Amino acid sequence: MPEAAVANLAEMERQALADLIAFGAAVATSTTDSLIEPIVRREAEGALVAALPAHLGAAALGVGDGELRSAYALEPEWELVVRHVVRLTESARSPAAIDSARAIAEEVAALAAAGADFATLAAEYSEEPGAARRGGLLEPGRRGSWVEPFWEAASRLAPGEVSAVVPTEYGFHVLRLDDRRPVPFEEADRTALLRRVVAPAEASAAMERWASTEGGILLDPPAVAEVHALLQSGAALPDSLVLATGATGGSYRGSDLAAGWATIPPDERMALERADVQALAGWVESDARSSIWAEHARAIGIRDDAASATTARLQWQGRVLGWASVFGFRPGLEEGEILDLAVRGTLSGAAQARAARAELRSLRFLLRSAYPLVDLEP
Repeated sequence: MPEAAVANLAEMERQALADLIAFGAAVATSTTDSLIEPIVRREAEGALVAALPAHLGAAALGVGDGELRSAYALEPEWELVVRHVVRLTESARSPAAIDSARAIAEEVAALAAAGADFATLAAEYSEEPGAARRGGLLEPGRRGSWVEPFWEAASRLAPGEVSAVVPTEYGFHVLRLDDRRPVPFEEADRTALLRRVVAPAEASAAMERWASTEGGILLDPPAVAEVHALLQSGAALPDSLVLATGATGGSYRGSDLAAGWATIPPDERMALERADVQALAGWVESDARSSIWAEHARAIGIRDDAASATTARLQWQGRVLGWASVFGFRPGLEEGEILDLAVRGTLSGAAQARAARAELRSLRFLLRSAYPLVDLEP
């Protein structure tokens, strides 16, 4: 590692270098998924908290399974069996490549409409791994299993019908619906069903009553002050540190804050890093409330929204790949290579490197926990 360069770094740059070393180690050891999983869990908690009013309202009104079954029979959920052909555009670098992908998808749609065997078309044209072996067949899907444009297109088809070209963030798809079957009541999205049965006003009132009593949050000011000091030093945040507790149970610890911190937009996070203890306490209380309420939602049987988690995971995996590409990190790197790339990334004035360093800073607490701060003293 260029020691002279490290010796001349300002404190902020030393912290950025430590971030990059830790991130590089995660990429080199292929452990980035475990690094981002706590963030995925926290981001998916938003759906749990949003579900609370309907469940609390149903409890207050005494809504039972009989009423829910009757409502569900009128409008059940569906599970779809779909085959598709996809021409991928995620890595397309030019408008011409995107136009070519669209043109091939349109050709496939025309051939399928003319009666060509869809499995054969998938084997020949689809760029999805394993499409040829499966004839383009996907695992049966329910709402949330696929991105919304894909689901909407599939749900409008009759069995045996083929769609026009469907653009999504991944590419251009042509779909054929093989089968449509009702989801059993026991497996249905209970939150969605309760929202149909419980009036919004009743749900809101029940949530307000619960929030003012059982949903209260008790903040620990000394613990918040400790976090404020850690933000300045860049040290790890102990999981044993309890920053808040719920009025009737539940706690918000260092690991919860570390995951929540990663979800803050860069501008807001930088403002909090410079803010006084009172401003930081306001954010901590809000984040603690979301975390503890989500745990209460799980405790009363509300299921995590798999679609929210999948979306968050894909987004974070994409960010990780982007940061790794900017700095040149890749699996299998040796320690010396990681250090060299980290120093280069810290000193780089390129716009991409500056932006990636700012974004990566959001993971600082998680990185410090997984990879304790290295000694960067000259």
